[in-house]
Amino acid sequence: HGKQVHCRFIASEYSNDDVVKSSMVDMYAKCGFLDSAKSVFDSIKSKNTISWTAMVSGYAKSGRKEKALELFREMPVKNLYSWTALISGFVQSGKGLEAFSVFTEMRRERVDILDPLVLSSIVGACANLAASIAGRQVHGLVIALGFDSCLFISNALIDMYAKCSDIVAAKGIF
Repeated sequence: HGKQVHCRFIASEYSNDDVVKSSMVDMYAKCGFLDSAKSVFDSIKSKNTISWTAMVSGYAKSGRKEKALELFREMPVKNLYSWTALISGFVQSGKGLEAFSVFTEMRRERVDILDPLVLSSIVGACANLAASIAGRQVHGLVIALGFDSCLFISNALIDMYAKCSDIVAAKGIF
């Protein structure tokens, strides 16, 4: 149905609307049609953070690490959500080490973590890698930032500790 919407959009008076084009990029990227997403992305005159983030996320989720990183580096303005999209995409495509590397870079850049989603993603990376030491460090950060009572963070931590064979720590969170 998305392609039908795009066809109607092209024929409409709004065909040059960059905001609508950003939505099209997001739609195509979420559906895994990255060539179509990139084509629409390239046609946007004034790219916004949403269109950049959608493309980065699409490439990362599909396992196209180099394209995701290349586009991310080109982004004129990065925010917590663009960092989270890249990290989460890498975790979802099984690239936990890359996710952790980007998270480390994000911390070095002193990006404020105002939303727990990025923490949930990086805990997931630690779980998939069975990286208990890194997981404990992230758990400490979760506590320091005050997200330890967040349900989905707690669930991710339980999963991480269980996958790291630390049932005592998993039970302690439960």
